Amino acid sequence: MKKIVSGLLLLCMLFTCLTAVAEDAAEDAASSQPAPVFQTADGVLSIQAPNATWVEIQEPDLWFAMTDGDDYILIDHLSNGEVLSATTLADDEFAAVYDACVSTPNEVFHIVGCAVDKESLKDIMQAIATVKILEFDTKQAIQKAAAPVTEFTVDEYNDVLYCTSKHLNIRGSWTVKSPRLGYLKKGEAVQVTGIVRRNGKDFGWYRINYNGGDAFVSAKYLKSTQPKGGSTTSSGSDDALDHPAGVDAQDPDAYTDAGYARDNPEHVDAQDPEAYTDAGYALDTPEGVDSQDPDAV
Repeated sequence: MKKIVSGLLLLCMLFTCLTAVAEDAAEDAASSQPAPVFQTADGVLSIQAPNATWVEIQEPDLWFAMTDGDDYILIDHLSNGEVLSATTLADDEFAAVYDACVSTPNEVFHIVGCAVDKESLKDIMQAIATVKILEFDTKQAIQKAAAPVTEFTVDEYNDVLYCTSKHLNIRGSWTVKSPRLGYLKKGEAVQVTGIVRRNGKDFGWYRINYNGGDAFVSAKYLKSTQPKGGSTTSSGSDDALDHPAGVDAQDPDAYTDAGYARDNPEHVDAQDPEAYTDAGYALDTPEGVDSQDPDAV
């Protein structure tokens, strides 16, 4: 019996290794894709992203913004004579910041690159160097008229979504300028409670439940299916998300009451009861016996 169990465990370990190799190859393939070139909605400026993982996002007070979930490149377009936004300095959130301006007699382009670590700053600076002004003097060197009133609303929504970024910042509001409250890991589940809209249109941010309160994340990096190789825990909760169907994840005793081991082995699908025995683990582990040690059962 022990030989059969040992053999099953070896097969499980081999499958895990092959899966990890396949996922690494997929990530390498994604990173080898050409970096996208983004163009502002008005066609005035273009910029090439540092790599293929970057996406454009919307910001309440900015003309253009993009991110990979960790780092940011923010661009503002002002009439010459308007007050520039305050200079962003490196702090606890960003290890390095690159701040640049391009101006003509009529207009100013203010570009800020924010890097969570110093190593990624080089890529951000190279990306900013690709900025092309496609159409000059679309603004005049005067104070622009008062901007139309912008109304932000949050539509109620209820769903569990999964993070697809290695690290996705959780913020106090729907802007990258708001305080960072924490972050989500790749594969981590989060309870989405609302969709942010600007003047009735989807703004690209979700409201989430974080530690019992409201917080916000970019909608670009939340999907309905869990990516492989990610975390299985839910943000703001210590309970495993992949609990057996029909078992209350908030009640630890419910696992053993339903015949499941609470500490299910890594890489074993908790929603498939047969996966436990297929991998050599007892389904209803006796109290005090290590479910991850087949010889102890």
